[in-house]
Amino acid sequence: ALAGTGDARGATRELGAALRRARALGDAPATAAALLELAQCRHLDPAAAAAHLEAAIVLSREHGLARTELRALWLRAAVHVEAGEFEAADAAADVAERALAALGGDEMARLGLQIVRSMRARRVGALEQAIEGFAAAAAEAEAASAWERAWEARVGLARVRLASGDPAGAWEALAPALERWEGGPEGPTPAWVALAQTGVEAANGLGDVDEAARLARLAARLAPGPISDYADALVVLGRGGRPPVGRLEGAAAALERTGRRPEAARMRMVGAEALARLAGGEDEAAELAAGALRAHREMGGEDWARRAEGLLRRLGRRAPTRRSGALREGLTPREVEVLGLVAEGLSNRAVAERLVISEATAARHVFNLFGKLGVHTRAQAARIYAERGLGREPEAAGPAGEIDRRP
Repeated sequence: ALAGTGDARGATRELGAALRRARALGDAPATAAALLELAQCRHLDPAAAAAHLEAAIVLSREHGLARTELRALWLRAAVHVEAGEFEAADAAADVAERALAALGGDEMARLGLQIVRSMRARRVGALEQAIEGFAAAAAEAEAASAWERAWEARVGLARVRLASGDPAGAWEALAPALERWEGGPEGPTPAWVALAQTGVEAANGLGDVDEAARLARLAARLAPGPISDYADALVVLGRGGRPPVGRLEGAAAALERTGRRPEAARMRMVGAEALARLAGGEDEAAELAAGALRAHREMGGEDWARRAEGLLRRLGRRAPTRRSGALREGLTPREVEVLGLVAEGLSNRAVAERLVISEATAARHVFNLFGKLGVHTRAQAARIYAERGLGREPEAAGPAGEIDRRP
């Protein structure tokens, strides 16, 4: 109830007390439930949320709490997406899919997984896939009166529409959720914060600054801090003014420090595009776009990186070069090494063991190189590795300009 009214601190305090009591009693189901609720109350801190969810997964497995484990698994996948760990998100979602099949179905978990997959698609720029997934999830969730899932899906759909340059479509996606709000939140804080934030973006895009300001006030009440600062800055821009220099970057950087790197990059890009339309805002817009570009490149979001590059070109700026060490096909040395092991037929776990890295890190490398090569299976990647000779060092020119073919 406290979380639903926006009091995340009070909710965390009460859940912490419940968790200690449940552990003292040896009540495994109550302990797991408290861990799950704590994870959702701490959604702005992915590392803390992940720790609660991992504990819930371990406890659920120990005590045979299959449905609780399933819920923790798909929430864990969502946390990975919010942290920009897309390969780890895929791995967690795959485990959740298998658990869902073993249980014979769970409608809420299935919807949650569908939303997570759509979130992941949006974060890497696969907009058509994201639109299809979010729209279907929203319709199914509303039919089942699963409002939390419905709001998540509608916010995701609205953000895809905004990214596609369609603020009217974004507002249409948000309208059913906004209509249910009559003076205050009546659902989980994360869903309402995202709804308010996205509503500000959509209303600004439509030129309805008064509505944007109203939703910014809601965001300030639910999530004072970086998201509120960001929303306020957008309202100022919507009115044709200029927020204090550095306000948008400060909000994005503060959110990034919590581990929510993809959302911070998105905020930088939205802010950059708004500032680029303001006379005298070009320099700050370029700085924001360059920050978004670096983040998207490092996370493997090539579609979003190209969008940032395009904005920098329109601003007359040169896009930052990729880090030295990038090889043919745009792969880093480590990605080429991982690709060679994939071509040998090694699993992500085996790759991790060979390179002495975590399995999540190995999965992240595999995901990144798949995106750069434009493939979807390990067999396709192995074929490209063989056909293009990605494992061979580039041939060097000898002193007479001839090719040096020494081993």
